[in-house]
Amino acid sequence: MKKSYKNVYGTKEYDKFIDSQRYVIDDKFLAGTEIYELSDGFSLEVNIYEDREKRENCSVTLAVQKVILKNEYKTLYEYCCFDDHIKPFTEIIHHKNGHRYFPFHIDLYGISCLDVDTLEVYNYIPEGYEHDCEYPYGESFIITDIHYYK
Repeated sequence: MKKSYKNVYGTKEYDKFIDSQRYVIDDKFLAGTEIYELSDGFSLEVNIYEDREKRENCSVTLAVQKVILKNEYKTLYEYCCFDDHIKPFTEIIHHKNGHRYFPFHIDLYGISCLDVDTLEVYNYIPEGYEHDCEYPYGESFIITDIHYYK
């Protein structure tokens, strides 16, 4: 199998695939909300949206998390995670360069990072292994936890 580390985030194919799932972000699909308290006065509000649809002999759930990062209760940044197998990271990383970073997922594969001091964002979704034509990416790596060492 061929594997690619090419970043597919922001490509026409990836955006089209993600946009096809945005309809779930609607109050009629809201399944719950979770709040996480982070360090430095930050908090996360995670709104979980689910659409369960029945298909031939099985049911399929499309799940999207709309996440709001707040600082002192004011919205700082919002993003959506298009996979329900991921728990959000709940740590603000204090980098030795003096900046603070918040790592997060917008998909099962890859990683994103927000510099909470400048609001610069980096998103990386690897193309991964060969994939079927429905998805613009295939299996690659899944980051489940982050431990920063200065």
